[in-house]
Amino acid sequence: MDSPNYLTDLEEVLGYHFRAKSVLEKALTARGAEGDKEGTVEEKAKYEGNRLLAESGKCVLPLLALRRNYSGPNSEIVSVTKNALDCAIAAKDYTDRATALRIPGNIKLCPRQRGVAAPGTLRQAIYALIGAVWQDSGESFYWTEKAVERLFIGTEVEVDSREVASNPTNPNSTNPGSPLLPRQRPVCAETYSNVSTAIPGGLEANWHQPQLAQSVDIWPMQASLAVETLPKKRKTSKSSSETRQIIQLNKYLARDEQRCLSFGLPFISVDIGGGSNGWQISSAESGLAIKTLSFMIASPESIVALQEVIVAYRSSITNKKFRNHSNLSLAARVKVIEDTESEIAYFLFLKRCHTHQLFLDSSKSARRSSDGFIVDTMQSVSNQAGSRLGNPQNIEDSTIAEGIMKEVYPDLNPGTDLYRKKKRFVHRLRKLGERFDVLVMNFGYGVMGLLSWPQGDTLDSTVLSNTDELLLALSDHAFKLLILYLRQVHDDHTHALSTAVSDLVMALFRGMLNPTRASSLEMADSSRILEYPKGSTMLLDLILSPRQIGY
Repeated sequence: MDSPNYLTDLEEVLGYHFRAKSVLEKALTARGAEGDKEGTVEEKAKYEGNRLLAESGKCVLPLLALRRNYSGPNSEIVSVTKNALDCAIAAKDYTDRATALRIPGNIKLCPRQRGVAAPGTLRQAIYALIGAVWQDSGESFYWTEKAVERLFIGTEVEVDSREVASNPTNPNSTNPGSPLLPRQRPVCAETYSNVSTAIPGGLEANWHQPQLAQSVDIWPMQASLAVETLPKKRKTSKSSSETRQIIQLNKYLARDEQRCLSFGLPFISVDIGGGSNGWQISSAESGLAIKTLSFMIASPESIVALQEVIVAYRSSITNKKFRNHSNLSLAARVKVIEDTESEIAYFLFLKRCHTHQLFLDSSKSARRSSDGFIVDTMQSVSNQAGSRLGNPQNIEDSTIAEGIMKEVYPDLNPGTDLYRKKKRFVHRLRKLGERFDVLVMNFGYGVMGLLSWPQGDTLDSTVLSNTDELLLALSDHAFKLLILYLRQVHDDHTHALSTAVSDLVMALFRGMLNPTRASSLEMADSSRILEYPKGSTMLLDLILSPRQIGY
């Protein structure tokens, strides 16, 4: 480290004194800096470095934001916290903040990095500092919020302009009193001079004393450093996309929990990283996607989305354009899937049904049984050109995909890039169709109409609406966990709701919806549907009554 007192200075910046200094030290240890990836359990744990702390900090940020949204009065301290959380969740200024905190010169790096801290490493360190405060404080929202405030708004390091001019890569402070000097960030409207520093009572407040500067000076910077440069536009990263998804999902969970409380029903939540009935969902196994899908499928919102599909079907344009498209050849069905847009709810619904039907049509001569095993008979063995090495399931999928390619794209040369692109497209269709089929086999065909988020939902949950991509992103094991969870926790509700709308969904796909008689689902009030929690019998009764026959 640049200074033996660096950890103490960093604690002053965070406004939190660690009980276990080792937690703070781990936050400043990059993955691979210590331990051995192939060694003992202890060596493997050391090898992970600050990764687990960073994941913890990354996950707790949306929880802090949700807690702020449901706080009481809109005071200035709430506004300051919100600004800090917005900066943190949007991953703004992570590299700048890490540099200002002198993390590049004090973090323990992996030898392969050769002493150069990459932007991703610095971002991981900021997340890890938040996770370290969260862990060491016993998962205290209060102290973690304070740390986030001071990380992103309330603190900044003074940099000597002469030192920067001579060595722009060295961000060390020159203040003899404290290398990490608390100061106000001029870019923020709110300042800590107007913020109350009252600490809530309890053991938590007695254990730690926050160190907020009551009076701070903003030292003038040299003219050479005062020139402002416009920030470069960066593409949305996967982590920021996941963060937005977590925020939107938490908003929905809060709404569903409120609905459960209103009707005196228990609220069931998936504990990512926890176990349930002997199985476990971990973040490494696409826990966020599983949690999102488990609440989206057969939710009140998905029922409203199905209503939107019916409204679109009854419009003259879609009704004429897609009538009698259920019985098609493989080539024609793939063509329909390629040409169908996904932005309109009805078209997306048709695309899913066609994808499922494509899987069924292409699997008629397949050797895979319902339990996933490849079963050979004397006839199938005699029809095989020769033995092929590899996983039998992968070989079977590849053989079926090649058969579809010959029928759909007969003129494409197998050695071209276009052929490989189309083959990947066909593979994705078959994989998605297979997962649709697993859902149908477990819960009935009606579930095909209960997979979307309503286009006009008040939560504006566009990041949650792409169910197809979420299903495809799951590994085989993670998808099995999703099905297992739905069967153990929501089986009765999902199966009953799917059965209730099965005929309607089939009629929509076949283009045979009765043009003169409205179904019971159409007559149900969307606002009333959204009043009931997922899994309630009142929700099912609302859809089934009054019952209309003759789709």
